[in-house]
Amino acid sequence: MRTSLTAVSVVAAFSIASAAPPRPAPDVVATVNGVTIRKAMVDSALAAARSNPKMFSSELPKGPGEAEKAIVDQLIAAELLGQEAQAKRIVVPDSEVDDYMKTFKTHFASEKDYADTLRDHGFTEKDLRDDARRQSAVKRLLEKEVIPAVPRGGETEARAFYDSNPPLFTEPEEVHIAHILAIVDADFSAAKKSKARQKMEKILADLKAGKDFATLATAESEDDGSRARGGDVGFVRPNEWPDEFVAAANALKNKGDLSGIVETRFGLHVLKLVERLPPHVLPFDDKLKNEIVVRLDHRRQEEATLSYVETLKKKAQIQIWAPLN
Repeated sequence: MRTSLTAVSVVAAFSIASAAPPRPAPDVVATVNGVTIRKAMVDSALAAARSNPKMFSSELPKGPGEAEKAIVDQLIAAELLGQEAQAKRIVVPDSEVDDYMKTFKTHFASEKDYADTLRDHGFTEKDLRDDARRQSAVKRLLEKEVIPAVPRGGETEARAFYDSNPPLFTEPEEVHIAHILAIVDADFSAAKKSKARQKMEKILADLKAGKDFATLATAESEDDGSRARGGDVGFVRPNEWPDEFVAAANALKNKGDLSGIVETRFGLHVLKLVERLPPHVLPFDDKLKNEIVVRLDHRRQEEATLSYVETLKKKAQIQIWAPLN
C-alpha cells in the first residue's frame, strides 16, 4: 500500500515515541534506531485513519492485520524522517509552532474542549508543541532534500492524463432547483404546523394556476439564503440536502416541473426544476489543466519521498515484532 506521508502529520499529534528499554515491553510493536513504537500509538493512528479516510491516498488494506502493518510502516517512516531532520539540525522558529497551535485549537469548540481532549489522551500542550515542531522540521527536510529534485509537469503530460482517464473528469447528471420554504420546527404546535401546510398548499395552487415562481419565492419563501434569488439554490447534490429534498429534485424531469409539498427537517418545500444537465465531461481548460499538473506533481513528490524513506531505512536499525494485534 502506498499511503501519503502527509497522513503521518495528522496522527503524529497523538504519537509521541519514547526511548526503548533494553528489551522491548509487551506493548512494543517496533523500534527505530532505539526509539519505540507502541501498540497504543498504532491503535490511535488506525482509529484516526478509519474515521478520516482522506488522510491516505489509497484505502487501507482489508486483509487480516494488513491495515495495522500499513500504519506501522507509516509510523516508522515518520520516525525516520523526524530523526533525519534532527540529524540535519533543521531549526523551526517558535513563531511557526505558535501558528500551528493556533490553527490546531480552532478544531475544538472551546478552550475547555481542547484541554479535556488533551487530558483524555494523556498529553500535555508541550507534547503537542514538540510534535508540531517535529512535523515542521520534516516538512523543511523534504523541501530541502527531496522536492527540488522532482521534475515538474506541464500541459502535454496533463493533457495525456486527461485523455487517458475520462471517468475522472465526467460529472454525473445534475439537477438545478429553485424552492419555496415554509419553516416547520420540531417544537411547532399542531395548529402552527397546519397553518404552514395551508400556506404551502395555497402557494402550490397559485403556481399551478400560472403565477411566477420567482415572484412568489421572493415574497413568500422563508429561506433567507435563496429568497433574494427567486428561490434558486443551484445544483442539488446528495449529502448537501436532506434525502427527501434530493429525491424530489431528481424526480422532476422537464424544465419548469413542480414537485408536490416535500417535507424535510427544515420544513415544507415546493421545488421547481430550473434545468437538468446530463452526465458531461469537464472541458480541458486552464483551470482543469492546472489542477491535473498539481495532482501529478504531488504524486511524483510522494513517490520521491517514499524512495527517500527507503534510503533512510537502509541506514537504520529497525525491528518489528509480531503479532500486531
